[in-house]
Amino acid sequence: MYDKSDKPLMYHRYVDDTFVVFNKESECDILLRHLNQLHPSLKFTMEKEHNNSLAFLDVFVKKFNKKFLTSAFRKA
Repeated sequence: MYDKSDKPLMYHRYVDDTFVVFNKESECDILLRHLNQLHPSLKFTMEKEHNNSLAFLDVFVKKFNKKFLTSAFRKA
């Protein structure tokens, strides 16, 4: 069950996309399950980081020494 007191470390939203950071990966999974149970016509998906990096919208985000480095991202 998702406990609202377990707030994410970071939460940013742009239209229908969100960028969320948690302490533990299991917290992401719990939130995703909770969101997908709210309404039958809503379907949330999630992309997890790979090699400490993730493309979000047009930004490439890399985690480095507890900081985020960003650069422009363009699909191949």
